[in-house]
Amino acid sequence: MDCVGIGIPEIAKLCGVSIATVDRALHNRPGISEATRAKILACAKNNSYQPNLSARALSRGASFVGALVFAGALATPNELQVILGARKELRAHEYPLFIVPYATDAEFRAAFSDLEQLNCAALILVGIGKTKIPETSTPVVAAIHHLQGTNAFGVAPNEERTGRTAVEYLRGMGHRRIAFLDHNATLWANLERKRGFMLGAQELGVSVVSGVATDLPELVQREQVTAAFCHNDGLAIQAIRAVESHGMSVPEDVSVLGVDDRTDLPFLQPNLTTLRYDFEYLGALAGRRVLALLSGQPFNEQMPDLPIIERGTVKRIAPGI
Repeated sequence: MDCVGIGIPEIAKLCGVSIATVDRALHNRPGISEATRAKILACAKNNSYQPNLSARALSRGASFVGALVFAGALATPNELQVILGARKELRAHEYPLFIVPYATDAEFRAAFSDLEQLNCAALILVGIGKTKIPETSTPVVAAIHHLQGTNAFGVAPNEERTGRTAVEYLRGMGHRRIAFLDHNATLWANLERKRGFMLGAQELGVSVVSGVATDLPELVQREQVTAAFCHNDGLAIQAIRAVESHGMSVPEDVSVLGVDDRTDLPFLQPNLTTLRYDFEYLGALAGRRVLALLSGQPFNEQMPDLPIIERGTVKRIAPGI
């Protein structure tokens, strides 16, 4: 017998129980014994049971969760990892995730409006952060960035702590004159990360100069910086290319530290020392935040601090340097 695509009635027949009993087992409801539940779940797994998401959606009055994903020139593979994590988490609770890309403000507003009108249960915002969103009764969860607006929430690591971790690591490697390289963005994550870095530097007696990635060769020569902390891996790669174009090398002439541990990093800069951002975990966290909002349950889960992944672009220097 070919049981691919088996449904609840077939599971009930195979297990010799009622359809209601199968429903209780599949949705973890009380009223049946653990032995019966285990028997039904094993049958469902062995026969490739897939839940009817449309029926479940109709029963609760909201069909899906929408994901607005930035797809412009600055998008990175990280967004795909966030979506993957969110989809797995939501799919496990029978909420399909529908992805809508945008690249301009006009496209964002149109997509936002479309998803609202289609009665999605909630929205997840992924990618370039928008600090303010349209007023809405639909819960909106932003991955990485914080939001301003009714029913707006965010999930992110402690970005101030990320900045502190970076300067503590570089100081521990002997660096006392460090460049902080950003792209002058005013998004929450950028501001908090820089704030943590500057506060940590002040406490550790580290001298900091700020700039953009292409400034690094000049900062090495003019300011005698020995290391650079870049807001993300993309900027770190730019900084390394700028240094190399001026006849210098990393880490011999200057150390470089990034943030993200991008999935395409092995192809772009395989030896980059960086702080690892678990983007799939972040997506799962956003999914769990959505589920908590929809169920009215409290949510206190926090993303752990980012670990340092040591490769080859930061070297230890002598205390006197």
